[in-house]
Amino acid sequence: MFSVIACIRDNHDGRLVIAAVIVSLVGSLTAMLLLFRAQECDIGQRKLWIGTSAFACGIGVWATHFIAMLAYDGGMPISYDFSLTFLSVFLSIFGSWVAIWIASESRTGYALAFSGVLMALGITAMHLTGMQAIEAQAVIVYDSFTPVVAFCSCAAFATAAFLAFFKLKGLIRSVASSGAFVLAICTLHFISMSSVTLVPDPTRDVPAMALQPEVLAVIVMVVATGLILMAFGAVFLESHLTDLRGLANVSQEGLVILREGRIVSTNERFLSLSGWKLAELTGNIPSAVLALIQGGQESDHREMLLIAKDERAIPVEVVTRRIVYRGRHCDVLVVRDLTRRRCCDTAIASGPAGR
Repeated sequence: MFSVIACIRDNHDGRLVIAAVIVSLVGSLTAMLLLFRAQECDIGQRKLWIGTSAFACGIGVWATHFIAMLAYDGGMPISYDFSLTFLSVFLSIFGSWVAIWIASESRTGYALAFSGVLMALGITAMHLTGMQAIEAQAVIVYDSFTPVVAFCSCAAFATAAFLAFFKLKGLIRSVASSGAFVLAICTLHFISMSSVTLVPDPTRDVPAMALQPEVLAVIVMVVATGLILMAFGAVFLESHLTDLRGLANVSQEGLVILREGRIVSTNERFLSLSGWKLAELTGNIPSAVLALIQGGQESDHREMLLIAKDERAIPVEVVTRRIVYRGRHCDVLVVRDLTRRRCCDTAIASGPAGR
């Protein structure tokens, strides 16, 4: 532990270390927002969003590594092999994609732990390839124990990140999973770097085509900027969906959204009318709160009774429509309260008899 702190303190530019952590946080948060979007979509679109999430995660891991490498002072000039540097990008994205895909398809504890190990393997492969890309008049020497500790720490934090994302709810899910991923990335890098020694070797030649630190800095800055823009795009998407929800909430009719025959969301008007809370309705079939008055009505236009939480039976008119909601085809029930109409009908019907 003390060797890691000493490595960061003595061999790194603290400002760039902070920048690396910030980029790691942005990449992790972006990946989690995109993965959350993937869980709301049907199978076809889910694959696209999982791929986008993996791309953001992989790019974030890669950018974090090379910003931290720019912060590293090995005591001699360092440049980077072009082909190995870009191979490390591929390994980072591919490893992230495999881990996220498996975690999304099977959410059992064992599957999430396995995904955490795969994520650690991807990050480790990226890190080692990036280290092999170093071009300097030196030989890189590792100790045999510290990289194992780094890998195990990374796997543990990555597993915790997947568990937090798939088991928790609300804001805490995004915060906990993103934070755990940041720890997974940073612990692997800095624990590994604490075991690195550059042994000078004047006989080694540095290729003329190697990436100079200044060029790599520009590439990483472009990548990091693109990642931040992707994060803003993900936030905009969530904001756009929130705005649409706000529009639904001002409707005078209750709205109930069904996915595969079960309630996944409602607007505030329906909750106000029924007295139920969304958490109490989610996952139930609509017949739990809506009872058909009589058969033989049009399937998409029916008069029903809404069973309120206080056990009142409220006459309602229900119209069924088909929409795409969060990337999936869903049914939406438009629920109109008929109580006032029934009262008027009763008053009109009883009026002449009373005169």
